[in-house]
Amino acid sequence: MEDDFHPTERDLWGVIDWLEMIVRHSRPFKDLLSHARAVDSSKIEIPDELLKAWLHLIMSLINMTRGSSLWEHQMEICSSLMDKGMKMVVQGLGQNSLLAKSVLMPFEVASLVNFQLLQGVRESLPDISETYFEYLKKLVSFVF
Repeated sequence: MEDDFHPTERDLWGVIDWLEMIVRHSRPFKDLLSHARAVDSSKIEIPDELLKAWLHLIMSLINMTRGSSLWEHQMEICSSLMDKGMKMVVQGLGQNSLLAKSVLMPFEVASLVNFQLLQGVRESLPDISETYFEYLKKLVSFVF
């Protein structure tokens, strides 16, 4: 009878191993999301895959306590859904345009760099009319 079922030590260690694997696998995801600003984190959409993964995890634990061998299959489904869900969230984070968050556009940055580079050069170069006049004088002196 199912009420008399007592999980074996092997079953319990199997569940613990699965749970540790899920925690290790989801820790980088948690760390990534914990660094998001409140404004950004409110825009994150939780995909259905993560919600379904939670349900499969619960069902796996229920099946294990009832003595059903389906608990491992439920854990595999849970793990697969977690992978898909976390991937979807991370890809969604990458769709935000960096231009929307930029202070200066690339062309403006290039203009500022050129301005800084040319600022000291303008004073040391002669006027263009002086340059042409000197060149003409050399040509005339060369001819005569």
